[in-house]
Amino acid sequence: MFYGRIAETQDSIEPPDCEYESLLELFRFLYTDQVNLSGSNVMQVLYLANKYLVPSLVKKCKEYLRSNLIASNVFCVLPHAQKFEDKDLEDRCWNVIEEKTEEAMTSDKFVTVERSVVESVVKRELLNVTEVELFKAVNRWATKECERQGVASDGETKRRILGEEIVKGIRFPLIPQKDFASVVYDSRILNYEELGNMIKYYNGISTTPLPFLQASRMDSTMHRCYRFQTERWWYSGNTDCIILTAKKPVKLYGVQHFGSESGEYTVTTDIVDPVDNTSLVSRTGNYTSEKSDTHAYYRFDV
Repeated sequence: MFYGRIAETQDSIEPPDCEYESLLELFRFLYTDQVNLSGSNVMQVLYLANKYLVPSLVKKCKEYLRSNLIASNVFCVLPHAQKFEDKDLEDRCWNVIEEKTEEAMTSDKFVTVERSVVESVVKRELLNVTEVELFKAVNRWATKECERQGVASDGETKRRILGEEIVKGIRFPLIPQKDFASVVYDSRILNYEELGNMIKYYNGISTTPLPFLQASRMDSTMHRCYRFQTERWWYSGNTDCIILTAKKPVKLYGVQHFGSESGEYTVTTDIVDPVDNTSLVSRTGNYTSEKSDTHAYYRFDV
């Protein structure tokens, strides 16, 4: 803006791609190393920080986004994480989408994303939403995209805009017949042959393979696995170890330890890959055990 061959030469400069509030925060940071970030300005401040090469401000913006990432704003943050190639932030976005899919997809931000994001969502194996609610969200996005393109939002046009990858990514056989009849059928996104095949499928007379996946998606509901049959444990002072094996991808949310009534502990928990003995996660903290709500023992969670 101020230096180099394309530096501005006018006395007054009017940046065409930013709002006053965001530009003010950029200048505040340049002069004071302070910035007042909020949900309404952080995206544009991040854009300006990248555009004008202020890496320290970029870092602050990304830290703010990581700390304030929720279902209602995740589809606003995700495109920026992808644009700026922030793999860590993008992974955090997908974690939120997988855990709170329905809440995220019913937010106003979902209908603003690019088609590629919609395709990525419907192709994921881990989603916490029913298939009919997923279809409703995709249908809303297609309707909004028709508005943006200034075309009629009929079923045939929506099908063309969505493309085969998105339509075939929705697992229609998982939708109950009543919901299919009241929601999917009336949308006219499926063609007559597909509708006929689905009707045959529901009535158990299908003669041709369906072009839609029938396997259930994995959800992100948290399940507690009880490793021990007994509700008693004696600690000998040595390091305790449990080996876990899973036959499909899982996310480990935490580990529950046995304790005593009002017991206070300083515990280090390590998760180690036994194949090469590498440490994946290590956490040390102070804990006070409490009585279990469902079992007759005291415990604390890490």
